[in-house]
Amino acid sequence: MLRNFQANPALACDEINELIDRQIERIHQQVVSLRSLEQQLHTLRDTCQANHQTEQCGIMRNLTKAAEGDECSCHPAVGASGPPGAHPFTPATTADIQPPFR
Repeated sequence: MLRNFQANPALACDEINELIDRQIERIHQQVVSLRSLEQQLHTLRDTCQANHQTEQCGIMRNLTKAAEGDECSCHPAVGASGPPGAHPFTPATTADIQPPFR
C-alpha cells in the first residue's frame, strides 16, 4: 500500500494517516491484552508460594478448575465472559502444559 503512495506522490496522505492510525489502535489493543494477561499471570503465580508437591500446587489447582469450567483466582469471571473452559490459561489437559523455551 505504501508503495502506491511512493509511486503517486501527488496523492493526499489521508489514507497513510488512516493506515497508521489503525496500526496504532491494533498495537494499543495488544498492549491492553498483554497487561491483562500479565496481571492474570501474577495472580495465578501468587496462588503458589511454597515448594509443594504438584498435587498441592495452587497454580495447578487453578488450571484444573478452569479446565473444568469453574472459577479460578486468576480469572474469576469465566462464566460471565465465555463458555466454561474459556480460560486464557487452560490447556486441553494438564499434560498439555509445556515448559517455556523447549
